Amino acid sequence: MNTCLAASRPRGVATLRDRSDGAYEGTHTTRFASILVCLVLGVGLSGCTLSPDGAQAERAKLDEAGLTLETPIERRSVPELPEAPSWRNVLRRAFLANGDLEAAYFQWKAAMQRVDAASAYPNANVSLGFDYMFSGDRMKSFDRATFSAGFDPEMNLTLPVKVEQEAKLALSEARAAGERFRVAKFELQRKVLRAWADYAVQSRVIELRRQDLALRRAMVEAAARSAGAGTPLREVQAADLELRMSENELLELRSQHEGARAALNALLGRDAGATLIVAGPMPQVRSLPADDAAMLRAAADVFPEVALMAREVEGRADALELARLRWIPDLSPTASITGTISQALGAMITLPTTASAIRAGIREAEANLRAAKALLRQRSSDRVAEYVALLVMYRDAQRQHEFLRASLLPAATRLAETDARAYEAGAGSFAQIIDSRRSILKVYELIAAAHAEMDKVVVEIECCLGIDIETLGDGAPGQAPANDASRPSSTPQPDPAKEATHVH
Repeated sequence: MNTCLAASRPRGVATLRDRSDGAYEGTHTTRFASILVCLVLGVGLSGCTLSPDGAQAERAKLDEAGLTLETPIERRSVPELPEAPSWRNVLRRAFLANGDLEAAYFQWKAAMQRVDAASAYPNANVSLGFDYMFSGDRMKSFDRATFSAGFDPEMNLTLPVKVEQEAKLALSEARAAGERFRVAKFELQRKVLRAWADYAVQSRVIELRRQDLALRRAMVEAAARSAGAGTPLREVQAADLELRMSENELLELRSQHEGARAALNALLGRDAGATLIVAGPMPQVRSLPADDAAMLRAAADVFPEVALMAREVEGRADALELARLRWIPDLSPTASITGTISQALGAMITLPTTASAIRAGIREAEANLRAAKALLRQRSSDRVAEYVALLVMYRDAQRQHEFLRASLLPAATRLAETDARAYEAGAGSFAQIIDSRRSILKVYELIAAAHAEMDKVVVEIECCLGIDIETLGDGAPGQAPANDASRPSSTPQPDPAKEATHVH
């Protein structure tokens, strides 16, 4: 509902009597009208920004995150991977080249631009009007003209308090977009490092399977040579069957490795067929602090997804407050002059007569706020439970890794040495030597799997916490705790010359 209020000042008779010089009064009136119009135009065209608290800090975070992503990918300095990259090389390239992360950044930037748009004041355009009166009376042309200025009647001039609240709502949405960028960053880190851990362990398993295949071939050849010396034909056929099955399994594993390489290259913004080499011994596991209680304390209020939902709750609260402000009327000023005859100031008041719609909007905002709070509460609980489960998984993988290296591998090595001495003394068979050596290779394969599992759980914990694990203190790479299974051991190690080195 619009109501127009106006105050006008026509040229009075007393004024004509007081002023014998009509030109002087016309000049005075024109100056008054000109100043008034200039003020209206100055407010409407220059504009100002009712920026909410925290906008500058959020913009600084955006600028810091965009130091590299602002440069178009065609001109961005994306480093090539070294010949045998580490997980750090792989992750750094992913952060610079991945399209999903770049899209999340620009969505955040777009949300920040909406803050500036929402906080701009006045929020309506200025409308200028001109009317000319045709009349038979003898009047000056200037007195026949009416000049008017006001704000666009199709859009209410919103009160500053409402604009400030709209800007707060836009800032809450921008902060949520910033949290989505952080979630996207750790999600990319999770995908890349998990894929790299799987790819690395596949490379090592392929090499171990190749060595196992060589032992199987030696066993088949030995069985074939002794077939005429009383060895049952069935044993020869069984050994040959196992050899063929192992060859097929190795081919299948290599095919899976090719697919994993293509998927990892896609995350890194590289050609799917680009070469990836895994060479050298397995690196140390990225260890966690030994104190689980300290890890649980570190988890307080840092889960990225929980932080995102907390920002969304803030946005719902701002939306509710904005819905309540709709009860306040809006006021749009106007001004006009008609030559030297009259000058008028007015205001258009918009009353909130759509009460049912306003109440419905408030109830909707309240329901959305309650829903967001419920989701935040449940997500916080879920993430804590997930975090505890990840700690349990890591400790179990750590125990498994230690058991394999410190207990099972030495036992398998001693068995191989015993079989070798027995064969040299004529009390054992060549098949026993092959079996015991294959057992050592199997243990190394299990160690590689446990190593990869620990690396992947560390990555999951990082993504759960939203921090790099090295920031927790004693979990820095190369500084394993005393009970870390990745520390140097006196147990036998694979021949360095036979370490996995694959070029695909």
